Amino acid sequence: MVHLRGFENNYPYRLEEKFARIVEKIAELWDTSDIDGYFTELLIDSRGNRAGFPPEIAREIFLLSITHDEVLKKRREETDVWADEREAAQRAIDELKMNFYRPTCSRRLNRTIPPG
Repeated sequence: MVHLRGFENNYPYRLEEKFARIVEKIAELWDTSDIDGYFTELLIDSRGNRAGFPPEIAREIFLLSITHDEVLKKRREETDVWADEREAAQRAIDELKMNFYRPTCSRRLNRTIPPG
């Protein structure tokens, strides 16, 4: 499954061995908005009459779900077009040794302003 680049240790070997069609479906849906619903459908019995997967298979499906979230997070970080600009701005601020006052609560601000 090419989608697991960087997370190859999470490959679902048991799931593929026993339920190859599910692995194929996960691969098909991986980059779509339907994948989360499919993971939910696999892991939660909404009909009330399913026996469920053996624990090791359910674990692999759950791990794939978590891996999917991590892969998306990693992609977002890698494609953050403003990351370099933020880092440069932070370096410039650090070089100027500027401290910004940020009140932690409104009570602190109210004490500094005289009433009336």
